[in-house]
This record gives sequence, structure tokens and C-alpha cells, in this order.
Amino acid sequence: AALVDEVQQLADWVGADAVAGLTTELRAVPFGPERAERLEGFLAARLTTTVAPPVVVEAVHAIDELRGQVAVAEVVRRCGTSYSTLYRLFRRSVGIGPKQYAEIIRYYHFVGGLLDGPADAAATLSALHGYYDQAHAARDFRRYTGVSATQFLAVQNGIAALMHGRSVQDRPADDT
Repeated sequence: AALVDEVQQLADWVGADAVAGLTTELRAVPFGPERAERLEGFLAARLTTTVAPPVVVEAVHAIDELRGQVAVAEVVRRCGTSYSTLYRLFRRSVGIGPKQYAEIIRYYHFVGGLLDGPADAAATLSALHGYYDQAHAARDFRRYTGVSATQFLAVQNGIAALMHGRSVQDRPADDT
């Protein structure tokens, strides 16, 4: 069964020997994309393939295509279904509702924009990524990271760079 709102120890899922082997393999690889790819391969080989209903696939595609800057009502219209049906199927397949998924996708692209430009461009980025104002973007930023954008850029930007498949050295020189 899907682990929605639950936690299971990896060793309880795949066995202690598999976890020990994975740990040894990951320690042999430097931290970064190659280690993440090895972990992804380990997990992918053990996950069962679940085919999402076509309406969910279409909804995810619509949200991704519009970088999260779409109202759920528009997604419902594009999918030709009712809100309650989309919400129920989406939550069952993805684990969260379509609105929260759109918020996460919008946030993901906003963080990518922060990595691409100087810190003083936050207000412009907020508007470009569909936030009502910079304060709205700041609230979402703190909600998803637990820190302010300034703290994030100063200390934790390496995590965002890895999330976007970049190294910290790829950031523009005028950023801090």
C-alpha cells in the first residue's frame, strides 16, 4: 500500500543487508549528483510501477507545463472532470492535492530563478513566478525551507543547486 502520511524505515522495507550494501556503495562515491543517481537507481529498482489514471497524468502535465502558475479550476477544465474527482484521484496517485502540487512546482521554479540571478531580483522573480507580491513568495519560501531567502542564499544555496542539477560554482558571481 502507498505510504501516504506514514514513515517506514528503509531496512524494514528492503532488508538490513540491502541497506548495508547501499550504504557501502554510497560511501564509495563523493557527495553530489553521482551519489544521488545511485540512490535513485536503488529505489527505482524496488518500487512497483503504478499507472496513474489518465486524468492525473494530464493534470500533472498541465501544472508542470505552466510551472505551477495555474489555478486548479483551470486544470479541472483542461482535464474535463470535476474538482472532487480530480482531487480524489490526484491525492490517491500523487499523495497530495493538485493545489499543493502546483505550489511546490511554482516554488521549485522560483528557487531556480534565485539561483540564476542576483539576490536583489527577488521582487521581480516573485512576480514572474506568479506570487502576488514578494511577501507571498517569502512566506512560501520559509514554509518549504524553514529559513528566509537571504539565509538560504547565504548558507544553504548548495542544496538548491543540487536540487536543480547544478553545482554551487554555477551560480552567478554577484550572488552571495
